Amino acid sequence: MIFIEKILQNILNTNFRLIKKIGLISLTVTIFSTLSFLVTYHFLYGYYFGGEMDSAFSNFELIRRFVPFHLNTMGFTYLMISLSASLILYLLALIRGRKLAFIAIATLGLIFFHIIMSVFFTRELTLKNIIYFSGIWIIPIIIAGLIIFTVRGMRYPFKTYSGIAFGFMVFSVLMYLFKLNFSEEWLVIYLIIFLFGFGILFSIIKYNKYWNSIFFFPYTMLPIIVIMIFVNIGLISSLVIAVILSMALSRYFKGKLREGVQTKGESTNFVGLIMNRKTRTGALVFFLIVLLGTYVLIPRVSMSTAKIIRTFTPETESQYELIYIRAFNDELESIKGIIVAEQDDVIYISNEKWELEQVKTDKYHVGRYKE
Repeated sequence: MIFIEKILQNILNTNFRLIKKIGLISLTVTIFSTLSFLVTYHFLYGYYFGGEMDSAFSNFELIRRFVPFHLNTMGFTYLMISLSASLILYLLALIRGRKLAFIAIATLGLIFFHIIMSVFFTRELTLKNIIYFSGIWIIPIIIAGLIIFTVRGMRYPFKTYSGIAFGFMVFSVLMYLFKLNFSEEWLVIYLIIFLFGFGILFSIIKYNKYWNSIFFFPYTMLPIIVIMIFVNIGLISSLVIAVILSMALSRYFKGKLREGVQTKGESTNFVGLIMNRKTRTGALVFFLIVLLGTYVLIPRVSMSTAKIIRTFTPETESQYELIYIRAFNDELESIKGIIVAEQDDVIYISNEKWELEQVKTDKYHVGRYKE
């Protein structure tokens, strides 16, 4: 992807010794490769073996029940996801540059790319199928948001932390007030959107003496919420206390809340933030936190997206097969499902409930299922 190419180019342009450059490049490629594999694998597993929307798996369970997807299937799925995320990032870069002609061309390109994917994955090109297939953009949009979130957070860690805490509070309050009850898939996706969205939003807001208190509000409100569990304090009183404490903290730290005080005159790219002694600690800590969260959450988002796409897909698009195998009593048995992978005489079947069935046999026959 473009983001990885820029990181590698920045590493090559540094004054590091050759051995350090090789080490950084190896680390970057390793992180990118493992995340790419996890996102792709979880997407395929969620689509074929994720079960119904109310079923859930731990990340460890998915690796323990490893399915050897064909290399071509993994490669094409990764290409589809990475290309979609790259197109979104490119469109956002054009919007930032305010080049209307290029924005229009890129938007048409996205629409055309979506139609092409719909033709590839569905049997009939209908408006209904095109709309249903829009769910495929959830994971690319979140990946693009993750990249922007990481870069902005490394530049402005304090602002971004405040945005994350504020987004979590808003999400929790909305869940409580409206008694929202989402499935795990939608819950993970909505939570990620709130955290990334408010994190990026707060990183964009400029420091100003009139509203600097907003960056401290989440840190004062969260402890008060914990206290409210044990002490009977009214909501209005809690908000007033949090606002007063936030204003007091913003005045106390007003000397440090200045735009660009850490990055002025310095490179603000990924490698530049790490090389700069003033920003190194904050940037590295934020990057490591995001990296840890990415390894845990993004694969789950990928699996959730795949299950949502499958749920939206009309049943007529599910091309089931009848798989005939020899049972232990030498009788011929049939399984309604789809053979997804095969290795060492073990076939991995996605049954009609979208659950994994493993059958060890060296002889089987596949026939077309008819209603």
